[in-house]
Formats: sequence, C-alpha cells, structure tokens
Amino acid sequence: MLEKEFQYYLDNQSELVEKYIDKFIVIKDRKVIGVYDSEIKAYSESAKNHELG
Repeated sequence: MLEKEFQYYLDNQSELVEKYIDKFIVIKDRKVIGVYDSEIKAYSESAKNHELG
C-alpha cells in the first residue's frame, strides 16, 4: 500500500534528508505534502485532509 511512497523516499533519500533534516515529512503520490516538527503533528495534521495508509 505504501510501496510507491517508500520507493520515492528511497530514490530521493539524500536530497530529502538534506532538505528536511530534523523534520518529519509526509509523502503522498511521490510528493512531499507536509513538513512537521513532530511525528504526532505530522500524523494529526495529515489525517485532517488525507486518508491514512
């Protein structure tokens, strides 16, 4: 279910880590759709507008 998103992360890992160091990111449809300071904030904010999965 999350294979595309995980593969996107793996394919872009070095760029994502450099750009979003010390942040929690949410990836959907091979795009970063959110950047947050905490895991709980990433989860709760993403759940407002997107189906979790």
